[in-house]
Amino acid sequence: MNKSLDLEEQYAKICLDVLSKIKPKSKDKTVIDAIYQDISSKINEVLTKNSIEAEITLSGSFSRDTWLAKVKDIDIFLILPYDSKYQPEDVVSLIREQLDYPWEKRHAEHPYLYAKTKELALEIIPGYQYKPNRKMRSAVDRSPSHKKFVIKNLPVGSNDEVRLLKQFMKGIGVYGAEIKIHGFSGYLVELLIIHHQGKFIEVIKQAKSSLKTPITFNKNEKVDPKEFKDDALIVIDPVDLNRNVASAVGKESLIRFVAAAEIFLKQPKIEFFFPKELVITNKILSELKESVVYYTAIIHKLPKIVDDILWGQIRKFETGLFGFLTSKGINPLKIESTISNKKIITIVTSEHNFTPEKVWILGPPVRITSSEKFLEKYQNKSSTIYGPEIINGRWQVLQKMEKVRIDTLIEKAFSEKLVTTPSHLSLDVTKIKILLQEEFVNDLSTDHKTLAFLYYLIKGKPRYMY
Repeated sequence: MNKSLDLEEQYAKICLDVLSKIKPKSKDKTVIDAIYQDISSKINEVLTKNSIEAEITLSGSFSRDTWLAKVKDIDIFLILPYDSKYQPEDVVSLIREQLDYPWEKRHAEHPYLYAKTKELALEIIPGYQYKPNRKMRSAVDRSPSHKKFVIKNLPVGSNDEVRLLKQFMKGIGVYGAEIKIHGFSGYLVELLIIHHQGKFIEVIKQAKSSLKTPITFNKNEKVDPKEFKDDALIVIDPVDLNRNVASAVGKESLIRFVAAAEIFLKQPKIEFFFPKELVITNKILSELKESVVYYTAIIHKLPKIVDDILWGQIRKFETGLFGFLTSKGINPLKIESTISNKKIITIVTSEHNFTPEKVWILGPPVRITSSEKFLEKYQNKSSTIYGPEIINGRWQVLQKMEKVRIDTLIEKAFSEKLVTTPSHLSLDVTKIKILLQEEFVNDLSTDHKTLAFLYYLIKGKPRYMY
């Protein structure tokens, strides 16, 4: 049997199976269309009543038929004239006041309205008319132009290919440009499909090679990678040649995507798209309690702020804590957070749960005059086990240290402000819980979602490998 052909058949079979689960039904589209017509008509009434000129347009994945069946949301853009006297804040406030709907006012770079009903999630986003090479008045002005480009350039029949790539990325945890994920946006996924002949499997096959060089949609365009030197992936926005659509993609997310693509090509299976759900059994609970990877949970208050600000603060906290614990010899493997029951649970996995009993202290290079102070401090110190000795050109001593358990160390870090606490996070030692191993598992009780999160965290391997 031709092994290559056999694999191609497997790819095709898996893709058909996945599409049967993620392609929306026509009746769903009809329902959402009706909601859009109704809400846009009411918005138009509010705008007309207040003499506000604006074009109402549907955007986002629903508008270009690349949405996933279980992700029912619509983005309605209100495009004001470029020279409009109205600010997005004015428009948002008027609609919220005069249109009865379960609105929630949100801010990212820009104010917008959000509402969630039993049928779908809805966003109302004001912006201004966009023209290339003209200064934008708001961060969202390009979005309607993105819709036009995708509809014009996505090959006929490739809508489902976009869906497949979105679901693949969701399955491996890299879909979404938000700070929590630092992954691929829906628009970026669409551009990747357009660039790769409208085929999901071509994006997967070319993942390692094509993502190394900048992707553009203008044959005459030359890109200097140095302009985007801090970005892991470069995909130039066809409607704004000065913008990298992939700027939000983190290096780790890109590497995880490339690795998953390489493995899928050799060992295709549906788990890349839909990882198996972990059933919490007594056996799993025993594995968690007896884990040889140490883990410590910090349970703290969930502030009422928008997700991007929240996760920006959480990631900043995780980075600071990782650096502090590393400096104390704990050697954390990973620090990840999840949200459950209106609490943030930050979990530290580590090689050790005590600080080491012996630590090497590096002194100055011998040629530096400050050696004298270092020698005076350590040569007769009772805790010095070895040295001062010149090793690799600098003074060093091996010091005996008091063993400190990780929970005590973290408490000290918070109480003495040895770790930067982001402004919106409450990490007062009197208001948080720090739990180790079995104590944490017992505390979770029936919270199976967090137990599953913990299980995958301490195992350390991608979910598609289970």
